[in-house]
Formats: sequence, C-alpha cells, structure tokens
Amino acid sequence: MHPQKRLCELLQTGPNDTIFSVLGKMDVLLDYFKHEHHYKSLVPFLETYYLVTKRVALKSLENAHFFNDVQEMDRIDIRFAELYFTPLLAFLDNHAMPKPWNTYFKHCLSPHSKPFVQMLLGINAHINADLPCALTELNYTNRKDFLAINKILEETIPTIMHYLAFQEHDLLGVSEIVFKQFMIEEFKTIIVRWRESAWKNAKKLKTTQDRQRLHALTEKAGKDLIKTFEDLWHLKHATKTLERLHEIEVSL
Repeated sequence: MHPQKRLCELLQTGPNDTIFSVLGKMDVLLDYFKHEHHYKSLVPFLETYYLVTKRVALKSLENAHFFNDVQEMDRIDIRFAELYFTPLLAFLDNHAMPKPWNTYFKHCLSPHSKPFVQMLLGINAHINADLPCALTELNYTNRKDFLAINKILEETIPTIMHYLAFQEHDLLGVSEIVFKQFMIEEFKTIIVRWRESAWKNAKKLKTTQDRQRLHALTEKAGKDLIKTFEDLWHLKHATKTLERLHEIEVSL
C-alpha cells in the first residue's frame, strides 16, 4: 500500500475515536517524523502537543474528579486534534498549506527555522485558531474544565523545555536550564493568555467570515512571532523580545 494511503488511514478520525486512539496516532506520527529527515521540523510542535494530551489523559485516570465531565473533555480533545490532523494530511499529501497553518508549514520548510519557533508557531495556529473553532462547533461551555488544562500546561512545560534543550539542542530550550523558573513562567503566561483569548473568541464566532478573519489574524500573529525571534537571533531589539511576545494576541 502507498505510504500516503497509510498516512490517510492514520490521520482519519471517526465516531469511535477516543483520546487514547488520538495519542496512538500522535505516537506513530512522531516516530515517522523523527526517522524522515525532511519532516523533522514538524516534530517540536507535535512532541509538545503529544506531551500535553498524554498528561490530560493521565489526569483523568489518576483522579476521577480532576475534570467535571471527562466525556465532554474527550470530545473537545478529539475534535481539537482533528483540526490539526486535517491540514497536516493536506501538507503531507501534496504540500498544501491551508490557513491557519500556512505560516507554520512555510516556516517548517525553511532551512533556517529553529525548533522553539516551530513549536510556538504550531501552538499559535492550534490554540489561537483551532481551539475557538472546536469550542464553538461543540458548544463547549465547561469553564472549570477548560481552566484545569492550564494546570496541566504548568506541569508539562518543564518537560517540553527539557526536550527542546536535550533532544533538539535548541538555544531557547537550553536557556530553560539556566533561567528555569523564569522561562517556565514566561512561556506559561503566553500560552494561558492565548487560551483565554480563544475562549473569548469562541463566543464571537458566528459566521464563516468570522472564522476567516480569525484565521487571518492567527497567520499575522505567526508572522509577528517569526519576526520577533529573527530579531532575537540577530541581537536586534533582543531586550524587547519578551515584551513583544506578550503583545502578540489574536482577538476578534
């Protein structure tokens, strides 16, 4: 069977999917990307996404009361993953780069892209665009469970930074070792703020035009992220990097 046919089978989602089957798909994809040199730039985001999703699944196993509604959390996680798998398959199949993932895929194809930025661009597309769409589509309103994910992010960020430092040999990952608590807090603050914007934007998504505008704003945020880190690598406005990062936001 042709590899692309197998990828299509792997990335398909359906009514029988669970958070555990989603994790299985991610696990297989990670191994595939790590062994295919031309796809290695896709690993940093997927590794991050996998670690967080795995932690979400473990929380519901370790503590039956961590989430108010585990079934609803699973439903949102599965739909959320589908919004990543669909453009990913289009990219792997014919190098299509649909919004809101266009900036991410383009940057991953660049020989000058860095793992930390690859990861952050994926997070930008997935949280700032895909998350409000998933929340709206499923009419998800469980605010308590939504906020519980922030605790999981806080627990997972050190593992993510450690991965970037020791597996990807990324300079910003290495800085986590030197400025550990500072980097963890800054990264967490940015991601939590994006998640809060996603929650607010979900309430404003009424039309196809709203969704298109959300995608366009997310692509602009991605380009701003790339410019911010390009200045950092070239030591231009380096002292203002964090300030500029905190200003990047997607708001309808």
